[in-house]
Amino acid sequence: MEEARKPRRSRIAIAFGSFNCFEEKIRAEVEAGSLDRIDMLGETGDGGVLRCLRQWEEDGLI
Repeated sequence: MEEARKPRRSRIAIAFGSFNCFEEKIRAEVEAGSLDRIDMLGETGDGGVLRCLRQWEEDGLI
């Protein structure tokens, strides 16, 4: 019963330890030029694919 009440960890949190660790990795790859800044972070740096993934994680969809 107690286990059922715990929030389920997302696949990203399982793979990277936490979503924040994943975000740090993505931002580092953007800075290195490996990933497109606008696609991953949006024009203002707080949107794009990364924001969508964070929202999906918060909503329990991933």
